[in-house]
Amino acid sequence: MIYAVISDIHSDIHSLNSVLNRIKTMKCDKIICLGDIVGYGENAEEVVQEIINENITCVCGNHEKALFNEEAFEFMNHKTKNAINANYDKLTVNSLDFLKFLPDFLVENSIRFVHSMPPSSVYEYLSHTEKEEIVKLSKKYSEHIVFCGHTHENEIVKFKNTNVTRIKNIQIDFDYDLSKSYRYIINVGSVSLPRKSEDTEKVFVLYDSVSSHLRFIKSE
Repeated sequence: MIYAVISDIHSDIHSLNSVLNRIKTMKCDKIICLGDIVGYGENAEEVVQEIINENITCVCGNHEKALFNEEAFEFMNHKTKNAINANYDKLTVNSLDFLKFLPDFLVENSIRFVHSMPPSSVYEYLSHTEKEEIVKLSKKYSEHIVFCGHTHENEIVKFKNTNVTRIKNIQIDFDYDLSKSYRYIINVGSVSLPRKSEDTEKVFVLYDSVSSHLRFIKSE
């Protein structure tokens, strides 16, 4: 199975279309979105309907939580709260129902998909999580590979027992061969608002579950 994994669209229909157009030029069996479909941007309804029309499988992000959960909403800063409220007003009942029932995580082909940190967090940042905590959390789930988003940065965390290696200088269009003797957490980056100021390209990943090859790809 070849997966295209995307994350953090944040109501940006132009960036989403750019990524989807790139994916359509490639061999791909399934697209999975790791949450934060809405937030910040102006096109919440268009983005959700495109996700539905393209039959993209999604998990819940913290921005989806904040639409319906008061505690999650209060956790946001003032700017983000305003964006969430503006997005809510633009969403139809159909789109709200779709977002409301998104799962916190998904397991498929022994791969875990989650917005922020495994096993099921939509709030924690991989980039802020110490190596010791990564090892501790790994005992709470059994999957060999986890895909996450949330930080808007690309990263590969490779670990075995208490030995943890973090790869942040990610090469684009390079085949990473994921060894079956290690476990991994892969941060796929973001469709919208990449965190590093020098990066304007939107990045997603392509993962072949048969060959265990992973590739980070720019949409432009």
